[in-house]
Amino acid sequence: MNYRKFRSVSLCSSTRETTVFSDGILSQNYSSSQSSLNFHEINSTRIINGEIEPLLSILEVKMNLANDVIKMVRANIYNFIGYDISDAIIEKMREYFLLCKKASMKIQTAIERVGLRKIIISEGSVEKVLDSYIILSYNIFDTIKDTLVASDYVVSDSLDEDVLYNFEEIINNEICWYKKDKLSLPCSIEELDIFMNSASAGMFFHECVGHFLEADLYSKSPIRLMRNNIMTEHIGISENININYDKDDCGDCIKKNIVLMDDGRIKEILSSGKYDYLCDIRNTGNAHNENPQRFPLVRMREMDLTPSLKSIDEGLSETRLGVLVEKIAVGEANC
Repeated sequence: MNYRKFRSVSLCSSTRETTVFSDGILSQNYSSSQSSLNFHEINSTRIINGEIEPLLSILEVKMNLANDVIKMVRANIYNFIGYDISDAIIEKMREYFLLCKKASMKIQTAIERVGLRKIIISEGSVEKVLDSYIILSYNIFDTIKDTLVASDYVVSDSLDEDVLYNFEEIINNEICWYKKDKLSLPCSIEELDIFMNSASAGMFFHECVGHFLEADLYSKSPIRLMRNNIMTEHIGISENININYDKDDCGDCIKKNIVLMDDGRIKEILSSGKYDYLCDIRNTGNAHNENPQRFPLVRMREMDLTPSLKSIDEGLSETRLGVLVEKIAVGEANC
């Protein structure tokens, strides 16, 4: 294979360290890592999976890269997850979840520390994307009814006592909501005004609108049939906000601050070099390798919604009958 014929090459490494707690007791601790070398053409990607050192050897020998480039790649590709779970945090989790157990609630939680390293070589330039974050997930069970009450997760840039306190507050709110008496809606949902706080609005538009504006999903989504008049006015969505790197995972330039929707109408679709070539959907540089050993997909990075013309309080004061959505749990787009 002629390695130099490809328009871009990316070396990707992903490490995940997961610690599982049951009722505050550490029950499982494991880690996993994946690495791959991806050779990108216009409409296809060849993936070589393996350990980092053999993949580095291919780059060094077959690609004939300069020594300083190889040194930079080697210095940045090895994962370092700078989050340790201290004894103090473990003890606080144990104390908190013992209180939940006394209230007939069983809590299962997991702390997942994720490290991502990507080196993208394209048109003589080298781009590095280095990211680390924490995923805190939970399952809440009613031990008397043997029922799953809630299941969700939050993402954080750090792991300290403040993060843990907020995580416990989220679980407290879930338990309080579960134990409250529920009211039935007095009418059909079509007769209600719907209000969303920033968190629920972000989840709704990310899953129900944003994913359908990705080229690989757009062609078969219901949104495509409503292109000229999709939503009410004043709804705007922008994408690729606050991105601090310039190339996507296929080595194409990222178009930043894209206006996907303005006044409720679609203006642009997120795409990649592949869908530019196959479907003539302009490449926005949104190829993303969610898993180093899979092909890059077209995916959102960071979305921004146009603020409402009115605050929630103003809207609620003017409505006759409405619902305020404060949380949407574990969203997913299926199509």
